[in-house]
Amino acid sequence: MVIAAAMLSSLVLLSASQPAPAPPPVLQEPVDTMVRVGGHELHFVLYRGKLPVMILLEAGGGSDLTSWARVPETLARQTGATVVAYDRAGLGSSELGATASQPEDDIRHLHAALRDLTVPKTTVLVAHSTGRCSRC
Repeated sequence: MVIAAAMLSSLVLLSASQPAPAPPPVLQEPVDTMVRVGGHELHFVLYRGKLPVMILLEAGGGSDLTSWARVPETLARQTGATVVAYDRAGLGSSELGATASQPEDDIRHLHAALRDLTVPKTTVLVAHSTGRCSRC
């Protein structure tokens, strides 16, 4: 019993002498917004970070931003960067826009929307499936 109490006391002292882990950075509530570009609105969710870097999440195929689940929040918390996920035209909550639009139009509209959102220009593009094919 004395040995057990001594071991427990030692563990308590050791744990008290170790620095406490840093708390995770406090995140602002995500901004959930629509941005009008090219005659239609695109849906964005962004976490504003403190670093001068944006991580842009591009969903693939016919997926919308919900396919990223908790990835945006996790990236924002772990990196401190601004994290942006959005629905491409005609997907999720975004409006379809011109039916004859070309990939270049979509890219131009994305860039215009990002300017309107005043996000950092330094960008890390994270895409899956066909999302990697036509953006930048």
